[in-house]
Amino acid sequence: MGADYAFIVAASANYAPAIRAMFNSLEALGNRHRVIFLSFRFREIPDVSFPVEFVESTEPECQVRGTAIERFKIAYEIVHDYDAICLLDADMFFLRPVDLFFDVAASGFIVTGSNGMVIDYHREFQDRYNLDMLS
Repeated sequence: MGADYAFIVAASANYAPAIRAMFNSLEALGNRHRVIFLSFRFREIPDVSFPVEFVESTEPECQVRGTAIERFKIAYEIVHDYDAICLLDADMFFLRPVDLFFDVAASGFIVTGSNGMVIDYHREFQDRYNLDMLS
């Protein structure tokens, strides 16, 4: 059996065109990996052949906290269920398959995002999202 990989992407309705582009690009490339879709009151995605799991944001009022930040909590909660996880921005799309990058990440290398962002999982962040990552 092959490695188990997943994408996590978060979006609200204002990202509808971008999400369509992302999902359609994954479909065109024959993606078979699960996409975990963190929705902020938005469920309109293209019909695709790969597995999509909807997770509704628990943030009641703020899209930024509800989509941009909450996806890191989801990644933390499912980290042991997958060999590698790729967090995506809603406005990304694919031109080539990304299995090589998943394979590299699964081998133990950390692959960073396009903006070089470093996530600081400080105590305040962990407390806000009920994480206990320092144990």
